[in-house]
Amino acid sequence: MKISNFFVFKEKKTRVIVTSNCQTASICSCLRLILGDKYQITPLPLMGDNNLSLSDSINIINQADIWVTLSDFSNFKDIALKAKVRIIKIPRIRFNAFHPDIVYIKNKINNSYYGDYHSFIVIWGFINGLDQKKVTSLFNSNTFENLDYFSMWNPSKALLGKSFESSDIDFNIFFQNIQKHGVFMHTINHPKISLIVELSYLIRDHIEPNDLFIYHGEINDPLNLNVWPVYPEIGDFYSYEQSGYIWKCGEEKRLFNLESYIKFSYENYKKIIKNLDHVEIIRSNFDQQNLILKDLVL
Repeated sequence: MKISNFFVFKEKKTRVIVTSNCQTASICSCLRLILGDKYQITPLPLMGDNNLSLSDSINIINQADIWVTLSDFSNFKDIALKAKVRIIKIPRIRFNAFHPDIVYIKNKINNSYYGDYHSFIVIWGFINGLDQKKVTSLFNSNTFENLDYFSMWNPSKALLGKSFESSDIDFNIFFQNIQKHGVFMHTINHPKISLIVELSYLIRDHIEPNDLFIYHGEINDPLNLNVWPVYPEIGDFYSYEQSGYIWKCGEEKRLFNLESYIKFSYENYKKIIKNLDHVEIIRSNFDQQNLILKDLVL
């Protein structure tokens, strides 16, 4: 990457840099379509993901006119103090209510993570020696009720709202707009493109406040490679349409029922987990939910 000439263009355009996490590409795509040819929209990944030094990042940002960025990463304040551009702060998106069973797991010895997303019920069953048929039987409304899976909406909304407090985006308008799309998340931290579009319109309002253009075409969704299902019982509870227990794992892998997912997970865990005592399930209320599941399987 050539720092001295990060922007390449033949005519004068308003230069916008976008710095976010996995949503960077989606935001850039939406802003290009919404703002049009007067703007050059360029992604700049978070420091740590882009192999740039602090000074190089500042030099790149100062070639722009506007910096659309998360503000909760470690070097933001250092960069913002030296940035000579207009800054529009955006929130980090996380919403658990549609997928309350998702957890991360890691090795307690070396702090490395085992892949991305896991089912709490499935990994708990594997660690505790349950057979696959018994784990399958735990996927029901009674289990979900006991694990508070039907009580996640308000806490998830509150957590999402908190991430907007340090941003320049109005949370109330944003949340009202995304709710009309039904299920707006692929996973707990990967939003659907419909959410990114609504966020991008609110970013646009800070750049071109009098622009009322609405884009009606299709937009590619780069975050739909990994899609966690809204469990039927949860979809019914919220009165949302859902496709059942179907997992999308990358471009090639599809798991079309619960039994297939559990089988796939067990086979994977047997390969990657060498010592069950080293596995830590990342869940704030793990101790409570661990006892709940033990009571349910007795």
